[in-house]
Order: sequence, then C-alpha cells, then structure tokens
Amino acid sequence: MNIFNITLDPAFTQGFLSFCIPIGAGIGAYLSKYLLRNSSRRGYILLVNYLVIGSTILLQIPHFMVLFSLRLLQGFCLGLYTCICSLYIKEFVPV
Repeated sequence: MNIFNITLDPAFTQGFLSFCIPIGAGIGAYLSKYLLRNSSRRGYILLVNYLVIGSTILLQIPHFMVLFSLRLLQGFCLGLYTCICSLYIKEFVPV
C-alpha cells in the first residue's frame, strides 16, 4: 500500500487498522461522561446507531485514510455504547 509516497507492509497496515478500534473505544468511553451530563441516553443511542450505520456503509471505500478514520469512529461509537447502555440498563432495571 502506498500512502504519501511511502510503501507500507500489508501486515503492518492490517494490524494498524485493527488497532484503531480499541483506541477509538478508549476515547469514546472517556468522553462519554462529558457528553451524557446534559442529554438523554436514548437520544445518544440513536445518534450512535446512525453513526455506526453510516460508517459501515462508507467502509467500502478502499483508501487507507478513510479506513483509518472510520475505524476510529467505529471504536468511538463502541466506547459510547459501552457507557450509555450500562447506564440505560441501570436506570430501568428494578433492584
């Protein structure tokens, strides 16, 4: 793969793109506490659903920077899901 006139090893590229999801998930989980302070959990669940559907459709574009940014976005959404859904369940399940 040739990016900015630099040839990358296919194994490195695959590993790097796989590593983008955990990085995005960590960022999403960290930022979720700031995002959820003043808004509803249900609204954010719907917003994250739309982001994931859109990024999944756009992942068909075979360009490294597009794949990199969309994998980060999917990881970010995964981190948001992790925090939002646990809070949502905690609010509605009787103890």
